[in-house]
Amino acid sequence: MSMGDIKMSNKDSGVAAGQLLLPLTMVSCAVLGLLAFNTVQIVQGHGALKQVISQQDKPLEEAKKIESQLTALALGTKKLADAGNGNAQGIVEAMQKAGITINDKPTGEAGNATQPQSPSVGGVESSAPVAPPSQP
Repeated sequence: MSMGDIKMSNKDSGVAAGQLLLPLTMVSCAVLGLLAFNTVQIVQGHGALKQVISQQDKPLEEAKKIESQLTALALGTKKLADAGNGNAQGIVEAMQKAGITINDKPTGEAGNATQPQSPSVGGVESSAPVAPPSQP
């Protein structure tokens, strides 16, 4: 190798670095743009999910209220059946045939009697939650 070859090699590497600057800048800008686009999409999706959750609050509260009313009705029917009311006894028997049992005490933790449970299919009994009637 001669000295001229070495100089030419250094000159070529300087040109190559200059030629890589534009493509590297373009790739960097593309990646930055992609990250910005994805960030905007994530923020918009998060906002949409928050809106959906807030729209479900009212129907959920209404469902809990109806469940509490039905639980109180079932408990009242069981009390009437225990007191000897024939119609109430027929209703309780029909509920038992459907696989629904009525507990005298609420299920779940203290004060939480609205744990949703549904009767299972296939003749296996499950306990329906029963809460005491709420007092206004």
